[in-house]
Amino acid sequence: MNTFPQKIKKFMERHQMPEPGTSVLVALSGGIDSMVLLNVLCSLGYKVEAAHINHSLRGERANADASFCEAAAKKLNVPFHLHVADVKSLATEKGISVEMAGREVRYAYFNELLLAGHGEFLATGHHADDHAETMLINLVRGSGLSGLTGIKPVMNRIIRPLLGVQRSHIESYAKYAGIAWITDESNTDVSFVRNRFRHNILPEIKKVNPAIVPTLAHTAQIMTEAQTLADMYYAQWQEMSVAREGDNIRVAIEAVTTSPTPLTLLHALLSPLGFSPDTIHRCANPENLRNGSTFYADKYVLLVDRGFFVVEPITELSDVSLTIDADETDFVWPFSFSISVEPIDEVPNLIGTANELFLDADKLTWPLTLRRWKHGDRFIPLGMSGFKKISDFFTDLKLSVTDKEKQWLLCSGNDIVWVVAHRPDNRYRVTESTQNVLCVIIR
Repeated sequence: MNTFPQKIKKFMERHQMPEPGTSVLVALSGGIDSMVLLNVLCSLGYKVEAAHINHSLRGERANADASFCEAAAKKLNVPFHLHVADVKSLATEKGISVEMAGREVRYAYFNELLLAGHGEFLATGHHADDHAETMLINLVRGSGLSGLTGIKPVMNRIIRPLLGVQRSHIESYAKYAGIAWITDESNTDVSFVRNRFRHNILPEIKKVNPAIVPTLAHTAQIMTEAQTLADMYYAQWQEMSVAREGDNIRVAIEAVTTSPTPLTLLHALLSPLGFSPDTIHRCANPENLRNGSTFYADKYVLLVDRGFFVVEPITELSDVSLTIDADETDFVWPFSFSISVEPIDEVPNLIGTANELFLDADKLTWPLTLRRWKHGDRFIPLGMSGFKKISDFFTDLKLSVTDKEKQWLLCSGNDIVWVVAHRPDNRYRVTESTQNVLCVIIR
């Protein structure tokens, strides 16, 4: 086992991790993985510092763990950093799991230390069994190709020197080298997803394939190379087929469905925006792609709109409105426009365009109001004699969901006098008896 550190060194060299002499911050939990990592990096000649987070989940036991880590660092003459956080309260506040809240706290603190110069890289104790567990978890959750690449040996400033060795090898080396460690009883709590895979699922798989951990590591390498090829193809396809304007995305459905890999393309396009694997599968099914069909993620909506996938951020219908007094003429919000009342003989052209409005000013009740539309709104479209629901009017115009949400209405009292940029109300049209004209020009 005295060759164990050299095996770690070769793994680090193979994955182009920093060389001995580099300053490295070790995420030190006190468990066997991080304790072996701390000792090995010190023996290989790295300038090591250690950071421990007390999650405040286990009372005095957590305090004892922190003391153990501090003593271990002191024994190796390693600078020690301690952070105490109320992870349970953070999880409740954010509405996330304790696992997720703990991870957020840890990496925020590690990043703070790195920025303060306490290490050029962060080293974590992830090993080959963690790698296998992650792949299985991602597989069960329906992850795409990227999820099956597992844990990366190097990711930005994070390095994982133990990723090439199994837990059993780490345990053997710890006993050989006389490295002490502590056991966190929460690691046996199968209410946590990862622990269920670690203690229940992976052992059962090992009964079928005892070499499942190295097998999955080999599979991850293949998947990583496949991901590289897929990324190259996706980049070319995206350049030819995807139109982006800010956070908005537009792509012809045919450009997806005629591809030999429609599901992979949709996954690459939508997964980074938070669309779930199930939603992406439904988007890939032609039977679900009727005009007007919508699919949602937490922050985005995908709309099927006349042969296109249209993806836009979800916006809340706003209750804000603009009051327009008779003596006001120029506005810059919610869009730039001018408004005035003119004698009819001074308005040479009363036909108007989408960005121009002409109404009988003497029929209006001031002040006017510019507001968002809401369900139940109705008006009498120019040229018609009966009321029409705004929602039905939008359907006739084939407006997308997001276009509807952005729609403004100009109102006089309780009456809608203009669906902005689309149609005025017939009751307020200019007639032969009109003497004064309301003129609205969108700039």
